[in-house]
Amino acid sequence: MKKALILAICGVILSGCTRSVEPNDLAYVVAIGIDTADKPELYDFTLQIANPQAISGGSNQEGGEGGKETVSNLTITAPNIYSAVNIANHIYSKNVSLAHTKLIVVCEEIARTEGLAGLGETIARNEEIRPNTYLSVVKKEAKDYLKEIKPTNEVNPVKYYEVIYESEYSGFIPKNPCRDFYIRSLSPESENVLPLSAKVEEKEEIGTQNNEYGGFEYMTEDYIAGNIKTKGDIKTQTLGMAIFKDDKMIAEAGGVETELYNMLTVKYDRSEITYLYKNTPDLAISVAQTQRKRPKLDVDITSDVPKINVGIYLEADLRTVSQNYIIEQEQDNFEQQVTEEVESALLKFLDKTARTYQSDIVGFGSYIKKNFKSYDEFEAYKWQEKYPTAEFNVSVDFHLRRSGLINRKRG
Repeated sequence: MKKALILAICGVILSGCTRSVEPNDLAYVVAIGIDTADKPELYDFTLQIANPQAISGGSNQEGGEGGKETVSNLTITAPNIYSAVNIANHIYSKNVSLAHTKLIVVCEEIARTEGLAGLGETIARNEEIRPNTYLSVVKKEAKDYLKEIKPTNEVNPVKYYEVIYESEYSGFIPKNPCRDFYIRSLSPESENVLPLSAKVEEKEEIGTQNNEYGGFEYMTEDYIAGNIKTKGDIKTQTLGMAIFKDDKMIAEAGGVETELYNMLTVKYDRSEITYLYKNTPDLAISVAQTQRKRPKLDVDITSDVPKINVGIYLEADLRTVSQNYIIEQEQDNFEQQVTEEVESALLKFLDKTARTYQSDIVGFGSYIKKNFKSYDEFEAYKWQEKYPTAEFNVSVDFHLRRSGLINRKRG
């Protein structure tokens, strides 16, 4: 009986938390910005910390207050994120926690000159930063971008970032959380992309972003973050993608190219998209488009030149249409033309990834591993050097699901 009692007491004592921390004693970092510093080997880390009272509305309010008061920004110069957090713990009145960090933004200068291999390693070794944390490249300085974040529509800043970077309607943004970025950075199978973000500079002249993909996203400019002319209080934009090769950013692509990229990588959910219809060239026809089947991808490496076959399946509902034509009588013609437009756009985009970017951002390399007996043999094949010579064949299966009452003949 004595032994049983001793074991019971020990079990209760030993099962207690030795490092328990009350939630009210923590300062939750919801976003981190990384910029170059004045001294070499140092960086400016901007910690965006949530204000729990503003989010919850405080003791006397039911809802949040919104605006800047939901977050505060603290910039610290340090050699790495761990040192920055350690310094912040001696400045801030609460213990700084990265457990709810939703976004890490890096300035374009670091992405282009130093690369993000070290960042990926740092994130992977941090037990607090979650694998679904978003990463983004910011044009100019990350600290300025974070300071302009005003989550007025979403009181909770974490929810705000989820809506921006994870929405099913965000076809103009690549979905590549830090988990995927780290895995790709270690593998010769594919290269990386990240969303592009920017603070809107009102005094800058914003030039047009020509859409080089013909009738795909007809009359829509190929915007990049920071280049969309807007009026109002929102001074930040996230649109387009940064393209990487060997962990360094080599180019930027607009929203139209990003949409094509998402179609090829099973990250395209749905979007309102416009197409040219030759019978109504002055009026773009909009459809609500979805991708309900995975793309069919195949890579043939039996010859010196890799041959890549792509099959895309798309469905759509009509949104707008000219009243001068009975579309239900010409539905087959419209579907055929859209099929040709998407095939042409995808071919042009894939050719650009191979010839211009020379970077397999789609990840076709993962489809050739089955041809090798070992991973060492696959690495010796040097896929990334072969990819710029690849030839592409694209087939698209596009169908209108519901044409709606707008197709009824009038008069």
